[in-house]
Amino acid sequence: EEEEEPEMNPGGNMWVQMLQQQQAMLQQQQAMHHQYQEQHAQAERQHREMMQVL
Repeated sequence: EEEEEPEMNPGGNMWVQMLQQQQAMLQQQQAMHHQYQEQHAQAERQHREMMQVL
């Protein structure tokens, strides 16, 4: 008797979905962090240039 199919396992599906969502969130956070770092570096550069002019 083979009644257990992996596709019909709601618990397993939920687990996989949760992992996928977690991964997506992590990637989003990393992307946002990278963007923030870039903006911060840019602001520092502009600040230094302004100080040199003064």
